[in-house]
Amino acid sequence: MKFLHTADWHLGKILKGASLIDDQSFILDEILRIAVYEKVDAIVIAGDVYDRAVPPIEAVNLFNEILTKILLEKNLPVLCISGNHDSSARLNFGTKLLERSNLYLRANLTEDLAPIELEDSHGKIYFSLFPYMDSAIIRNVFDLPDSNFTEEFQFVIQQARKNIPSKARSIAVAHEFVAGNVKEAQRSESERTFVGGEANIPPKIFEGFNYVALGHLHAPQKMGKEWIRYSGSPLKYSFDESDQRKGVEIVEIDGEGKIDLKFVDLKPIRDVRKIEGSFREILEDREKFPKSEDYIHVQLTDRSPVLNVREQLQSVFPNLLGIDRKNAMTNLERQHRTQSEIEKMSVTDLFNEFYKWSTGESLNEEQSKIVTDCIENPV
Repeated sequence: MKFLHTADWHLGKILKGASLIDDQSFILDEILRIAVYEKVDAIVIAGDVYDRAVPPIEAVNLFNEILTKILLEKNLPVLCISGNHDSSARLNFGTKLLERSNLYLRANLTEDLAPIELEDSHGKIYFSLFPYMDSAIIRNVFDLPDSNFTEEFQFVIQQARKNIPSKARSIAVAHEFVAGNVKEAQRSESERTFVGGEANIPPKIFEGFNYVALGHLHAPQKMGKEWIRYSGSPLKYSFDESDQRKGVEIVEIDGEGKIDLKFVDLKPIRDVRKIEGSFREILEDREKFPKSEDYIHVQLTDRSPVLNVREQLQSVFPNLLGIDRKNAMTNLERQHRTQSEIEKMSVTDLFNEFYKWSTGESLNEEQSKIVTDCIENPV
């Protein structure tokens, strides 16, 4: 059997004020095109279908459209779980009815952890779908005493595996932060952080499954074992993801349960990029900075002030979403002084602080002397 593993669609996502709905519509069609080209037998969506619990109507319509294409036009089963961005109640609507169309959606954790059974020429493959869960959800469903999240999640895994025949081929689908070593996980600013860090699940919990399809981290990566993987998000959802590959994982499992993996890159209609240079260079050097419809964040290297920066740069980059000054200090670095502190400072000191605020550097000895001379000997 061959299936496509994707996750973190975040339909309805807004990047720095720009709606990505058209970009998402394009990339979902690309995912379907890849699924058809690869002749997969199913599509797995490992959570975060929507970007927020109450998605905009455009996002709901888009999910409806892509499911219609997958299920009714291409006759491909879809196995989907909720993520921490989703509203489990909304996503869970009509799930029993939709199973008749081969949409297997698990948005709420329940005591019934029966797997979805798909079949190939070698027999059945058991898919255990684990919607996003935290300690409170697990304790409520199973009436467990207080414990740590790892033990609670392991309890859920063990309960699910009781429904899978011994030595049968099996797949787990989950939306959690799975990392034996937190420092090794590649994270992005667009991922909502879990409170208290309790969601760090060791990969060894999934021993017994042939493949684990994960969602939550936006960078495609393995976690401990080759068969425990995040597919990553299909689009770049923050500028710190600008260097990440985006794509889908094609997973093939043979009769013995051995896994063959292939990552297929996705090419968006608009990329998310960061560029750096002086204002004049970016505005005039078309060879180095060609005009682009991509979503752009500019980091200017100019020390001197530049007026109407955004308006001028938008003639080159109409989807300009952010501008930083490389030599300017950040808000955290700027020192806010009280009125009494300011009154005690000399004019030279005040100018030096303003200069440092603007450029990120202090006046050198020669510059400081010039400022002092101008203050003490005005023309």
